[in-house]
Amino acid sequence: DHYNHSGFADLVITGLAGLRPRADHVVEVNPLLPPGAWTWFCLEGVPYHGRLLTILWDQDGKRFGRGAGLRVFAGGRLIAQSAKLGRLTGRLP
Repeated sequence: DHYNHSGFADLVITGLAGLRPRADHVVEVNPLLPPGAWTWFCLEGVPYHGRLLTILWDQDGKRFGRGAGLRVFAGGRLIAQSAKLGRLTGRLP
């Protein structure tokens, strides 16, 4: 009745959180959330090119304590950040 098919997770990862798969060593995210829709979200532990990614949006920096804005971590290391919610890229370490 409430089966959460793996295809649903794909929509959240690539759509809502905005991870755009690429063949190179660049991580690209472009969340589909309109500005002001959510004050925070965190997608953690996403396998990507042999590393685990975390995509974190914290509008005011109070939810996760890692600063305000959009941040992308690879293996726990910050690789990209932006004060606003939108397209962001960073290189894998």
